[in-house]
Amino acid sequence: MYKYSTKNKFIFSFPLLLVFILFIILGINKHNTAEVIIGVNNLNSHSVIEVLEEDFNNQPGIQFIDGSLSTNTIILQVEDNDLEVATIDELLNNWGCSIKDINYRIINN
Repeated sequence: MYKYSTKNKFIFSFPLLLVFILFIILGINKHNTAEVIIGVNNLNSHSVIEVLEEDFNNQPGIQFIDGSLSTNTIILQVEDNDLEVATIDELLNNWGCSIKDINYRIINN
């Protein structure tokens, strides 16, 4: 009859433990990306869009920014939860603009 030793238990358990640790680490380090579409009041020139793009690019977590005069919107792609509405409002107020509305959605990575 085959005897199940402690050594055999360790050899069998060790790969399972490694897989479990790997899943934990990958789950912790996973970052979501969010798309933020901001309707902007008083977005009236390309120069305002350019300075706003520069200001937003100086914020941590911003991965992409684009502005449109035709729709009066700014679109941001940010790391999830890295940008607060108060910060957006402050940046817009610096250039005479204000938030009209904000739409936010998670983009799965």
